[in-house]
Amino acid sequence: TTLTPIVGSSSQSVVQSQRDLSQRIETDVEITAVHAPPNTPTSVRAWIKNVGSTEISFLDQADIYISSIDKSKFVVLCHNDNTCPGSWVAKEKDGTGKTGYWTEGETIEIDVTLSDNKNAAETIADKVSTKIEIASTQDFKPSYEQATKHNVNDVEGCKRIYPGLARTGILTVSNEIDCYWFLGPENATARFALSKIIASPVEHSNRATGNTQISLDYLGMGAEISNAPNAYGDPFTDLNTGEYHWNPLEDFNLTGTATEIDPYRFKIWSATKTAPAHEGGYKVLLTIDGVETQDLSAVACVTDFKIKNTGGTAFDATEIEEKLDIFIILNTDANNTAMKIPVKGTSPLQPNQWTYSIADDNYQTGIFNPGETMTLIVNLNGEPQVSGTLLIALPNGVDNSYSFPSICSIQ
Repeated sequence: TTLTPIVGSSSQSVVQSQRDLSQRIETDVEITAVHAPPNTPTSVRAWIKNVGSTEISFLDQADIYISSIDKSKFVVLCHNDNTCPGSWVAKEKDGTGKTGYWTEGETIEIDVTLSDNKNAAETIADKVSTKIEIASTQDFKPSYEQATKHNVNDVEGCKRIYPGLARTGILTVSNEIDCYWFLGPENATARFALSKIIASPVEHSNRATGNTQISLDYLGMGAEISNAPNAYGDPFTDLNTGEYHWNPLEDFNLTGTATEIDPYRFKIWSATKTAPAHEGGYKVLLTIDGVETQDLSAVACVTDFKIKNTGGTAFDATEIEEKLDIFIILNTDANNTAMKIPVKGTSPLQPNQWTYSIADDNYQTGIFNPGETMTLIVNLNGEPQVSGTLLIALPNGVDNSYSFPSICSIQ
């Protein structure tokens, strides 16, 4: 007997829920006409018909939005409240205020006013027309370009290569050999992929005959880096006439415990050529089983950001220097981030400061006009060089973001 009221209450809830769902399914409206009166850019009138099979009540609680043509910006309209950026009221066909139910088949008029305040309306239009695109100038970190001789007899220093991140180079008369070093788990399985870059500068006589050679020889630990004849490694490959890709070489095992003092190494050269020549460009990729691709923040960093004004709104120097907000979100580790808020500074920048310049600023000097590009430099010296996100909030509140590998230190 104690279950009876519970079951009864539950069944009533189910019935009510079904009725509510039924009403939602049977509710539908259709915009039949829209009109913007001449010389009143802040007003819009729309006629909307109840084409569903149920009456609609509490019309004043409806949510109405108005958007830009590209739907990138939305304004939330308030019901009969001129203090909002936009408001709306419902009317009968005769222009009187709408009261009571919105019955089936009935058409009502919705009057939208963006604002009685001209400045507020202009602000909305300004935001809708504001757009920026963000890019960056990236460079390799000095440590990535540093060449180290691990053997006293090396003829060439080796640069570091990370699994999953390809490196490129060019073999020329003045650069006959390149060397790379890496670390990995002992006894892990690894492999190389090598490609010629056809667009690289190869002397015309060699281009005509295809008589170029790019070789890769794996040397492991300890062996000297030499371009002497027969100074081969294992595994190896030679990309000769008509051969442009080696992907991949057979698997090999990493023997020995490598360190930064005595790492695994390989060289790229022209194995059977005795005279220096313009052999051309190459791209080499190393992969090691069980080792993830290295994050770009280990090798690359951003020297500056490029912000292009692709909208229709201009900003003067005072607005930029006093109202432009820069936020930097650093990915300190896999699960944490740190927010940095640098402030406007002047050159030479101190840590946690930013500055800017406008390229080819010949028209209206100092104003960030549509079509112009701003160069933004941020000094985060002392912070970890990790990947992150740049967030820019323009003086009128429009914002955009851009992901970067890391930010270069300023010397």
